[in-house]
Amino acid sequence: MTQPPGTPGTLRQTESHGRLWEYFLREDAMIMKRGNLFLVAQSLQLVAYTAIVSTGHEAEQQADSNVLTARVIAAFGIALATIWLYVGHRQIRYTNALVATVLT
Repeated sequence: MTQPPGTPGTLRQTESHGRLWEYFLREDAMIMKRGNLFLVAQSLQLVAYTAIVSTGHEAEQQADSNVLTARVIAAFGIALATIWLYVGHRQIRYTNALVATVLT
């Protein structure tokens, strides 16, 4: 059963949809900023990793400290990717729950 335009129920529904749209616009901007931050951090880690690995190959031998440093940087890269995945998944779950709450 639909309500005629201008009734309080319709106005509340329109206001809630407007707030939801504003929220989605803000979340979209935040997701883009967060994604850019993670991409920059991981690209810097990749540059550091390749610089350390290539330093050992130029001298025809890799020192144990270079190998250890490269492994630590790789571990931080994997951890950062896992955190990025978790944060994105959490954001999707939260947004879906909010949509379900508002639209019902």
